[in-house]
Amino acid sequence: MSSALLIPAANNSSADLPLFGSDAIIDVLSELGVLYIAFVPGSCFRGLQDSIINYKYDRQPEVVVCLLEDHAIAIAHGFTKVLPTSPMAAAVRDGVGLMNAFVAIDNAHLDRVGFPILGGKEHLDSTRRNLQADGMQKTVDEAAPIKPLKFYDRPVSLQGALQSIITAFTTAVQVPRSPTYVCLGASLQEERIPVPLVHNLPKVSRYLDTVRNSPRPARVDVQRVQEALLASPPDGRLFLYGRVGRSLSSWSQRISLAAKYKAHVLTDLKLPSAFPTPHPLHPVTPSLLLDEDAIQIIRASEIIIAFNWVDLSGTLRTAFSETSGEPPQTVCVVSVTLEQPSPCNYWSKNAAQPPVDIAVHADVDKFIEELLVAPETVPIDATSQSTHQNHDHVASQHLIPETKPIKIKTGRNSTSNSSGMDASSSSSLWRRRASGSSQPSPLSPLTPMGIAFSTLNMRDTPQITLRDLAVAFYKVLTPASISFLRLPLNWPRNELIQMHPFAHLGHYGESRTGLGPGYAVGAALALKHLGRSPHNLIPIAVLDDGDFLAGCQALWTAANKKVPMLVVVMNSRVFGDDQRAKKAIANGRGRVTQNKSGNVLLAEEPLVDVMTIAEGFGCTRGSRFQVARRKELEGVLHASAELVRHGKVVVLDVLVKSGEEASD
Repeated sequence: MSSALLIPAANNSSADLPLFGSDAIIDVLSELGVLYIAFVPGSCFRGLQDSIINYKYDRQPEVVVCLLEDHAIAIAHGFTKVLPTSPMAAAVRDGVGLMNAFVAIDNAHLDRVGFPILGGKEHLDSTRRNLQADGMQKTVDEAAPIKPLKFYDRPVSLQGALQSIITAFTTAVQVPRSPTYVCLGASLQEERIPVPLVHNLPKVSRYLDTVRNSPRPARVDVQRVQEALLASPPDGRLFLYGRVGRSLSSWSQRISLAAKYKAHVLTDLKLPSAFPTPHPLHPVTPSLLLDEDAIQIIRASEIIIAFNWVDLSGTLRTAFSETSGEPPQTVCVVSVTLEQPSPCNYWSKNAAQPPVDIAVHADVDKFIEELLVAPETVPIDATSQSTHQNHDHVASQHLIPETKPIKIKTGRNSTSNSSGMDASSSSSLWRRRASGSSQPSPLSPLTPMGIAFSTLNMRDTPQITLRDLAVAFYKVLTPASISFLRLPLNWPRNELIQMHPFAHLGHYGESRTGLGPGYAVGAALALKHLGRSPHNLIPIAVLDDGDFLAGCQALWTAANKKVPMLVVVMNSRVFGDDQRAKKAIANGRGRVTQNKSGNVLLAEEPLVDVMTIAEGFGCTRGSRFQVARRKELEGVLHASAELVRHGKVVVLDVLVKSGEEASD
């Protein structure tokens, strides 16, 4: 669909009026603010495609052409992860296309990312179908697997279709977010709109108030939470920042709120960056699962405020396993969220009901804003005031990420505290950090800006580990300029520095193999749309070789849309999960573990040429050959980053240690 072949619609009196059903559908999507629609061109959408080309030429929504349906969903998922209130729409073809996209839809649902999906279908009236072309691979109820979504409809009239699309959009972006699906028959797209109906189509703006104005907290809820905070000692206050806003203003408000109440913060590695990890009030490195340090911190808290925290019930059960998951009566648990536990559905069972003393049903960012400006009803002593000012100074350092080069220190990361610390030792540790009296080591990840993180020198041995790759990134680029769109599950979490809302976009749902490239392309497109890349941020996706090979076709879309990004393929030449599983089962059965790589090695002939594949999709090589030695990393990454700054899609093939060895 080359732009050179597109001719704008004729300039006549009816050019701006919808004449066909697909024209009205495009009008509604445009008025909803849908900037892009991702799909694989096909006959099911011939009406929509004509309207985009000849009715809304060079206006939104803009088409993002994909090669596979699951890539269209993954790209929409990544884009919407960055811009949750301005989702990208996706479209999938009848039957076969929807089945191909099913796993990606499930992944977005689990990640609580919502966007509208349009399903194409041939004529619902069987007498109007071309049986040879339309009847072979069509289904009577193609949406059966995804009907348990948040919203589904198959309208039979144009008015019903427009109403369903509006509902699908507004429902998708409201918390809890999830993809929605509307099936559009060919008749709805292709039939002419009766003249009386042209001027009586839905006024979209009247349906968007619930999206623009999410619920604010009640004043009494803010007061109750503030009283509970001020009644607890500073070293016993804990904030759990979960799914929160992506804007810089909400980022700075979260820092200021923690500093105001001297509350300590935990974040979740599964989710996008919510708080600066080098901040003194962030005592534990984020992780996918609760580690022992985080558990001890939770147990030492007297008030726990969960800001849309993922699975609060499971977190409390893990931390207070000795009391059946319920904290002691002296611990006040506050939950601020618009999500509520729901019963089982076709796909999954949501989290159980957590034990909560104060439940606030409100938008998280608006609650933080209200709590931040609420007048203090209980006086704070002079020591607290001075500490508050100290934290305000530290917080201000993290509002605008630092851009000057950072010198790399020598040494290995130290953990925040020992895994066996008790409640009293953790409380004293917090008190020292809050008062500014502690003297953290320059190698500590808790050190403020200037010596904000620790790394280790490249070792002399040639094999590259994930830690080596992380170190090289921060030698070449500053934390303020890095946006990790995708990282593998075994990435060394102590080497991840989160200094701004887009530093790390978290893991996507179940991180299904083959969806990583599409997800990264969508996220990079969103950063480009925001004007954040490539000059301010370098979008970086670190992909497993299996993830790349299963979904590399999505990179064609990045090259086609000229989306600047750096893709680093960790080429371990093995199926790592399979290796770890076989090693564990062999140990359990008392058998040798040296054969764990049997039948799953990719190191045998023929070796896959990653960068040649990427070049075939229009990407640029980051180096002439595969990067296999540590000493080559810095130079190659620096050259690749410069190419990204010039708008290129750059792919690097890096040979790394395999399996569990890569994450030590």
